[in-house]
Amino acid sequence: MTKIVGDPNYIAVVGPVNSGVAKAQIPISNAAGLLQCSPSNTNTALTVGDAAKALRTKPNNYIRVVTNDAIQGPAAAAYIITVLKKTSVYIIDDTETFGKGIADSFEAEFKKRGGTVVKHDAAPKTTQDYVSIMTAAKALNPQSIYFGGVTASGGARIALAAAQVGLDVPFVGPDGINDGSGDTKDSFLNLANKVAKNAYSTLAGPGTFEGKDKFDADYKKEYGIDATGYAGQGYACTQVVLDALARAAKTNPKDSAALREAVRVAGTDTTYEYTLDVGKVKFDANGDTSQLIVSIYSFDPAAAKGKGDWKYETQVDAAQK
Repeated sequence: MTKIVGDPNYIAVVGPVNSGVAKAQIPISNAAGLLQCSPSNTNTALTVGDAAKALRTKPNNYIRVVTNDAIQGPAAAAYIITVLKKTSVYIIDDTETFGKGIADSFEAEFKKRGGTVVKHDAAPKTTQDYVSIMTAAKALNPQSIYFGGVTASGGARIALAAAQVGLDVPFVGPDGINDGSGDTKDSFLNLANKVAKNAYSTLAGPGTFEGKDKFDADYKKEYGIDATGYAGQGYACTQVVLDALARAAKTNPKDSAALREAVRVAGTDTTYEYTLDVGKVKFDANGDTSQLIVSIYSFDPAAAKGKGDWKYETQVDAAQK
């Protein structure tokens, strides 16, 4: 990011993918007034509260097309209780910015709905022995497991350890484990394999939208792989940048610095409504989207040539509650 902001030819960035990366990048891009649109950052503290304010010294430059974990975590809690009919849960997070944040928001909602949290453990990605952790968890007899984190920080290893000790209950995780089919190298489903039979995941955005079939077909034709995770949101951020650039150009900026600022102003305009592939969207003063949709996925063992894939189940719109 330091290199990018130092080059006047850059007027915006799509990304990053991970919230922990965004936490490090935002102070740099904000100081330079560079528009930044993330298709997948969900940590609430990036946009709301004192922690978010501390990342910025100048007017806001950061927006995201996905809703935050104050919406994503509770959606998973609601699904476990109302659809899976499980009233107790064991929670384990990876101690990272994203993982701990979403696990905490999940826990608060689960308790609010009358559920019982048998224990909430924190295990960093450097953890070597998940089997002993899951052995202790099994003794507490939880009806479900919730993992806060991503595949690379322990997701599949925890699911495998749970299976090894005989803790055969629904394993629910956030978008951090919705990272491809069983045919995708090092994805959660690829690493967990048959253990994923009881796995569920969420995505902090619409799992389906008008024109999605065409989008998926075009994506497959262009890249030779299926569109997964936040591909649609990545395209949406690109649409935002191009739209902002077109409006900024109409102000006739005198140089590259003026153009960068004009793009930032246009991109973060709270009164402007974007028409994106994922729907109509506005951004508030914090950079959060008006689209408060969370999608739920289950495991389909027959998909991806029998290697399994995530199957869209339903989506919840918090804006309609």
